[in-house]
Amino acid sequence: MARVFISHSSRDERPAAEMKSWLETVGFEQIFLDFDHHSGIGLGADWERTLYREIERCQALVIILTPNWLESKWCFAEFTQARALGKPIFPVIETPSGETMIASDIQHLDLTKDREGGLERLAASLTEIALNTQGRFDWDTTRSPFPGLLAFEAEDAAIYFGRDDDIRALTERLNARRVQGGRRLIALLGASGSGKSSVLRAGVLPRLRRDGANWIVVPPFRPQSAPVDELARALSLALGRGNEWREIRSQLQDGDFRSIAADFVHDLRVTHNALNAQILITIDQAEELFSTVPDADRQAFFTGLNTILEGDLPLIVVAGLRSDYLGSLQTEERLTAPFEEFSLKPMPLERIDQVIRGPAKVAGLRVEDSLVARLTKDAETEDALPLLAFALRELYDRFGKDGDLTLAEYEALGDRANDLTPLENAVKRKADDVLETARPNEIELQALKDAFVPAMVRVNDEGEFVRRPAQWDLLPAASRDLLEHLVKARLLVLRQDNDVRVVEVAHEALLRKWPKLAGWLTDEREFLIGKSQLERDVADWDRASETQKPLALLSGLKLSRAEVWLKERPQQLDDRERAFIAKSVDAANTSRRRALRNRRFVTWGAAAAAAIIGIFGWWAYGVYQERNIVRHEAARTDIRGELIAYATAKGQYALDTMEGSNTSPYTSALVKALRSRSRGVHGALTALNQRVVENSKGRQRPFISTSMNGEIYLWDQPDTRKRLALVISADHVGRDASPLQAPRHDADAFAQVLRDAGFKAGEVIRLHNPDKEKLLSTLSQQLQALEVADLQRKDAGSITVLQGIEGLRVEPAGITVKAADPQQQRRRRTDQIPERVPYNRGLETEQREASDNTLYVFYYAGHGAAIDDGEYIVLPSDQDVQSQDDISKTGVNLTRISNAITERAAAAIMILDANFTFAFSRDR
Repeated sequence: MARVFISHSSRDERPAAEMKSWLETVGFEQIFLDFDHHSGIGLGADWERTLYREIERCQALVIILTPNWLESKWCFAEFTQARALGKPIFPVIETPSGETMIASDIQHLDLTKDREGGLERLAASLTEIALNTQGRFDWDTTRSPFPGLLAFEAEDAAIYFGRDDDIRALTERLNARRVQGGRRLIALLGASGSGKSSVLRAGVLPRLRRDGANWIVVPPFRPQSAPVDELARALSLALGRGNEWREIRSQLQDGDFRSIAADFVHDLRVTHNALNAQILITIDQAEELFSTVPDADRQAFFTGLNTILEGDLPLIVVAGLRSDYLGSLQTEERLTAPFEEFSLKPMPLERIDQVIRGPAKVAGLRVEDSLVARLTKDAETEDALPLLAFALRELYDRFGKDGDLTLAEYEALGDRANDLTPLENAVKRKADDVLETARPNEIELQALKDAFVPAMVRVNDEGEFVRRPAQWDLLPAASRDLLEHLVKARLLVLRQDNDVRVVEVAHEALLRKWPKLAGWLTDEREFLIGKSQLERDVADWDRASETQKPLALLSGLKLSRAEVWLKERPQQLDDRERAFIAKSVDAANTSRRRALRNRRFVTWGAAAAAAIIGIFGWWAYGVYQERNIVRHEAARTDIRGELIAYATAKGQYALDTMEGSNTSPYTSALVKALRSRSRGVHGALTALNQRVVENSKGRQRPFISTSMNGEIYLWDQPDTRKRLALVISADHVGRDASPLQAPRHDADAFAQVLRDAGFKAGEVIRLHNPDKEKLLSTLSQQLQALEVADLQRKDAGSITVLQGIEGLRVEPAGITVKAADPQQQRRRRTDQIPERVPYNRGLETEQREASDNTLYVFYYAGHGAAIDDGEYIVLPSDQDVQSQDDISKTGVNLTRISNAITERAAAAIMILDANFTFAFSRDR
């Protein structure tokens, strides 16, 4: 049964003893009561350490809640310790007087009103906890207690520790939907590496399977490349007819999805002898629906899923989804059924002890206290959870055979020479060991790089490297021996997808923590971004009708870039992409030949044209005027200026939190103006001033500074135009600042406006609550992607130099744009780059043509601050903001961002919906 800790005041020993006696009568034997002669604190023992140790060991905390308990700081310390460890807490109200609530989110049992019923509910809850403890799951001793980078599976339920509260909360949410109804699609959200798959596979699902009368758990599945196929396999396994999955797939594809699903519900209930059970369908790594599944298959899957969710079938679907794909789920047109979110937070550091000692205890291992303390300290880093899991697996495989895991053994995994902790070094060391053992030649090493880039890695919409599955047979033959070694090292996973073998990275931490691979990816970032765009262009071309296909072919800069890839990187393109590029090249050549013939025709017919003009002068003059209008309109669409719009004047305060407002007045008016398809953005922004003033009752007054030569348009841009947009929202700053309600809604709305205006997914980077490093890194990457004046990034100490713009340098701390050191400038000019001049000093005609087709949109929704040295956007921080120094540390100067963008793009639209919540400067 579950171990129970009784928390009580020393003045309430009688009710505490009665609670212990009652627990024993209902079958609970492992009960800690501090003054008990047998199980309490012994004479001479360190009572404080004993209390904390017993709280850590227990599975539930029962509080004897009285005024005496509420007055005791030690009782409250027991409560906070148990809560920090994620223990179930049951406050039992013994006295009716005074304050009786200690936490609004915890159910209290009031024994003063219904003692018998309250104790009955307590016994039922404790019994359920006892059934769900890891010790009740079978454990295969031939398995490793630490699975490494791989997710925990159902077979690992006995060694899965540290997520008790998340497992219990999600289980309770599912049971509530089973009993009460409501939304039947739950999205389990979490960042990469947060452990979503493990929570589902080793935590929630094994526990629900025990409740066979109420739940029929369909085996979890990944969408991979064919989600309907994978769903059919899962259903066939649940029915005990694994070999019949192709028949089930045919039924799902060809019939009425809802009626077929109803038949499956009936069959599953009969098969499992549970006629009233709820069916649970689990989609693991649901982001694959948006990243690897072809459009037609995604449409078919969501259409079917929506059909069964909108009916009254006893079906609940839970989908593990990376947080950065929530927007894709929200905007999926074929999914109209409502869903709810369940967020999985990063693993708290105080749980590291459980993650280490829990599996070790099950496997009979002894762990040094100093090792646990060191691992907890080292886990304060990026990718902490996967790195910890991998380091523990390495530690066990290398040193665990003697039954002990020690600090000295852990330190042997580190790299002191390069100042890498064992946690940071474990993945790097394992991967480097593979190469050192295999001793690949240059051809094999290049083949391995080609296998990763681009088949196994892509760049997502936020500019991050993420994994994707690749067909084994399509990878370079020379790479397969090295790939098999990496599979044996558990850094890659090789599996069967339908009748095809698929290989993928075990965890994205490998992309960041193996320096060789990280270097390859950095070198190939531009190609990976372009390759993602090419894949979308091919998909658009495939979907286009025959009459529209010529319009969907590549042209301009995209075509020029793709032609180079076709010549230099044919092995990194698939057959469809090569054929698409070839068709685009043929179409462009045909168009050029037609244009050449037309020019010759015009030359040969000049005399005849002159005669015709003489005869039909009046008509020709009309045509001339018409053509002038066309030329004028073409000139107007050429971006040759900059437009910078500030949402809030200096010193104004946040209006996003106004009662009844979902978005700020500025953003609401801006989105409305842009969605009206008004041709001139400048005019639209000018026109909305009045609306903002009216909506905010005069408290918010935007102003616009502009330097224009012609007008700027967001719509109907030529394919050759380079477009990028960075959309940011930040809803909190400092520990004590209240989060704003609207910035995320503002940024989402504006990002959608850009997409509606023709921006493709890869051209709009959406960041929410970025820290300063993340924002500056993303901005730097985007500026380089503009390809203006052959921009290249070169790191020189702490200064990031963007080559190709003479006289400027960019420092990461605030994007400071200023004159570079003349001596350094001379070295750069003579050693590395051709001489160029900044755009603001006037580019040569041929350089101007390269940059005329660029447009950069910068949108920020969140906090702003006005201090003595300028206006800042303020990014999330865990420190209090009390002074100008705090602002300069947490914020980024607006003028410097503006300079950084306008120096690298022929035009920029900067729209800052910053709410100036701080005004430290007296004159602002």
